[in-house]
Amino acid sequence: MCTFEIPPLPPSTPRPARYLLSTLFVFSNLLLINILQYPSLLFALFSRSAFLFYMKQCKRLFAYFCILYAQIFAPSKYVFSGWNVFEGETETVILIPNHQLYSDWLFVWSMAYVAKAAHCMKIIAKESTKYVPITGWGMMLFEFIFLKRRWAQDQGTMRHYLTKYLGDKAPLWLLIFPEGTNVCKVTREKSHAFSEKQKLPKLDLVLLPKSTGLFFCSETLRSSAESNALKAIYDITIAFDGVPPFSDAYDTYSLTRQFFLGMHPTSIFFHIERIPVERIPRDEETFSKWLRYRFYVKDKMLHYFHTHQHFPRDRDWEDTTCLPENPFLWSKEEQDRVVAENGARGQGVEQKSGDWLAEPRVIPMKVKSILSLFLLPSVFIPIYILSVVYRYFVSF
Repeated sequence: MCTFEIPPLPPSTPRPARYLLSTLFVFSNLLLINILQYPSLLFALFSRSAFLFYMKQCKRLFAYFCILYAQIFAPSKYVFSGWNVFEGETETVILIPNHQLYSDWLFVWSMAYVAKAAHCMKIIAKESTKYVPITGWGMMLFEFIFLKRRWAQDQGTMRHYLTKYLGDKAPLWLLIFPEGTNVCKVTREKSHAFSEKQKLPKLDLVLLPKSTGLFFCSETLRSSAESNALKAIYDITIAFDGVPPFSDAYDTYSLTRQFFLGMHPTSIFFHIERIPVERIPRDEETFSKWLRYRFYVKDKMLHYFHTHQHFPRDRDWEDTTCLPENPFLWSKEEQDRVVAENGARGQGVEQKSGDWLAEPRVIPMKVKSILSLFLLPSVFIPIYILSVVYRYFVSF
């Protein structure tokens, strides 16, 4: 395949020019991708599988956009540790990262691109985002889940979409931010106030997570008899270089600073923990306790990162560091009890040593595929549509 590499915007670029170029790049290419999405509505009239095939290509193109935009305006490298997402078959998982920046979901989508799962991405977002011109329309065509944050209504919405996803019989990467919003001074104070009221320990670098929606997703997806039922939860902890120790990334890397002023992290760190469904509690009260513990571990890991500028590399770090002083009563005994109740012993629950990255893997995020040329002039729109239709029929 023909490859090429687009260089980043020079740091000496005047600020007005950077503003203009960034705005034009985002608007024109999001509009282009949105236009490319609409023929899928015609496919949906005749074949759900044709609609899904076409949308997979659009999702891949959006992943190219995410990486190409960062490559030009905020070049960085990704550093992965923990679970090896680069090998093996793509499985149905729920992604639960910590939420520090408005651009976190773009970073996760780029991570999915590296793991060859960009076409599997679905996101749970606030309902207000679907009314944003172009972006919101595209998210609706991607069949994301939009919540009003009123559980009586949201439950039906989630059940509808999760059932549809399972019916597609395709691997799913479902992204949800359990904190509900990003970490900053205001949200941390609210989280601390709630923790104090509930007599829970205060977390410094993450917020206390909400469990209702995540528990519903976990139970719905794992209870299915379909081949794409839930296999695991990927617990993802994200950190950035260049952030002053024990301060908020939100204050250092706002969207304006990242993409308009050229002030961006040069390295983005991902630590991924794969938690098989057999280790996930099935009653809501225990699940809530388990989720709070997962974010307690995230908080500890971020403390470690701010001290050492990398995540712990010892695979047993969590058990030796977090469980003995765990304030959420999630003991090793309770962990083993959940596994035993799920009948998981002897059924491959333990991760193999080859599935764990022995050393952090550094990946410069760059698009070199000729496909990313479709993100440039709109003359490629009809060519792209015809190529996707051709690939669909050739695949049969």
